[in-house]
Amino acid sequence: SLILMILFAIAVMVWGYSDGRADARANPEIVDHVNAHATSTPVGDMCEIRALRTVFGEHAKKLTITANKSQIGHCLGAAGAIESVFSIMSIADGKVPGTANVSNLDPECDLDCLITGSRDQDVRSVLCNSFGFGGTNCSIIYSKYAD
Repeated sequence: SLILMILFAIAVMVWGYSDGRADARANPEIVDHVNAHATSTPVGDMCEIRALRTVFGEHAKKLTITANKSQIGHCLGAAGAIESVFSIMSIADGKVPGTANVSNLDPECDLDCLITGSRDQDVRSVLCNSFGFGGTNCSIIYSKYAD
């Protein structure tokens, strides 16, 4: 199902191909911001929110979640590249862009979805989700360089 594909893509990027968190390559709490795939479909968007809750647990409530497609449209094959630029700029500029054109959130969505303006935020790492037609799925974490 769609939620399993999304969950798998996110889990692989956050924890690697391990069987459990004890063998994890990264701590999910390093992520501050999620640039969601969010195509503005009620089923797909809530699947992504549920997957984020499952992968990040209680830390999901500390994530700032945005969706750039609301500003640029769905650019199909180019969407992931453009959203990667947005993600990297959030780290570089310390500003998270909001999600445009949202009049109401699903009541089930209890996470911090930034739907107005932008937010100044020290972003250490961004999870950028891109899920394509036919199962071409990618979740990548961009992080601030540390000496």
